Amino acid sequence: MKQITFLLAISLFCSCQNKESTSCTDDYELKLKELDLKEKELDLKEAELGLKTQEINAIHQEGGVMSEVADKTSPRWVVDQIFHAARTENFDLLLDCCDPEGEGDGDTRDICSIAEGTPDMQESFCNYYKDGVVVGGPRIDGDYAEVEILFGPTSEQNETFKLVNRRGNWYLYSF
Repeated sequence: MKQITFLLAISLFCSCQNKESTSCTDDYELKLKELDLKEKELDLKEAELGLKTQEINAIHQEGGVMSEVADKTSPRWVVDQIFHAARTENFDLLLDCCDPEGEGDGDTRDICSIAEGTPDMQESFCNYYKDGVVVGGPRIDGDYAEVEILFGPTSEQNETFKLVNRRGNWYLYSF
């Protein structure tokens, strides 16, 4: 970024050589200040992006590694399993997440049937859920639980998965 600022400063300086010196100097200084502000703004955005990436990576490390053994007794496991299926493109993992009684909204049915979906549907699923993360812990109320997530291509979409407990195991119900 500093190289760009330097090159722009030289270009401004060179373009001012044939102009009135006071006006050109003022323009030059104003442009340099603008460039400096833009550089600081970009540095801040880059730092924010770095922090967000670190947060997402930390969350993935905490709960993103899936065990081969299904732990359907945890609402968190079910949601992590969805993200893991998207990262590995192993859509059969989603079968462990779906309500055996077949209840759930249309979005839930879409996720549960992604293994039979078109390649475009599967690609879209992966793009939206591969970098998904759980935000906080599950909120359990009787046979229902809610797990807040961030998902989407940039992990900035906020959503809540709703789960249902069937005979001690949790399953995706709606979102």
